[in-house]
Amino acid sequence: MGAEPLSDGEREVVAAAEQEARKLHHGRLGTEHLLLGVLSRPDEPGARALAKLGVTLAPTRAQVMRIVGLPETPSPPALTQTPMARSALAGALREAIEVGRTTVATEHVLLAMLRERDSLAVRILRDAGVDPRRLREEIAAAAAAPAGGDAAPDADPMPDDGAALGAHVLLGVLAAGGPAADLLRAHGVDEAAVGALLRDRP
Repeated sequence: MGAEPLSDGEREVVAAAEQEARKLHHGRLGTEHLLLGVLSRPDEPGARALAKLGVTLAPTRAQVMRIVGLPETPSPPALTQTPMARSALAGALREAIEVGRTTVATEHVLLAMLRERDSLAVRILRDAGVDPRRLREEIAAAAAAPAGGDAAPDADPMPDDGAALGAHVLLGVLAAGGPAADLLRAHGVDEAAVGALLRDRP
């Protein structure tokens, strides 16, 4: 972390990002986890803007699993932030000031991440067809609108139960391909089947 203390908005994103990283057994906190942290708060402007562009939590989590993997070993007690994650958090205040705010919110962390053009978060957004300029416009619109019925359609609160987490792990394996995915498909387990399992949850 940098020398400056984190704002409430940054702490919220970092806490959610750490939770996501630990669920995936990842050993450090990167921009991809910050992105998941933003998406995990569907009522916030950042997640609402991403949802407008078709980016929601569950598919993005599966994409992170596909790229980074799902190690067997749990995360260490302390997660080190990658340089790009630290840079994004450090730039969030500048983003807030540029839009006339004096406090940092989750959407400002997202805006700062967009400046880290070589980061995994930007790669994921680019692969999803997100244009950074359009995303900035959607963030501004979402920040000006009241929170409410505009939440992400899959509003996937990070699953704490084993069945939901297992379903997301299966999605990650299927997305990654390879022998494990082939074995699942041979037994009738594909994206549609896992999606149905998640939809049928109470």
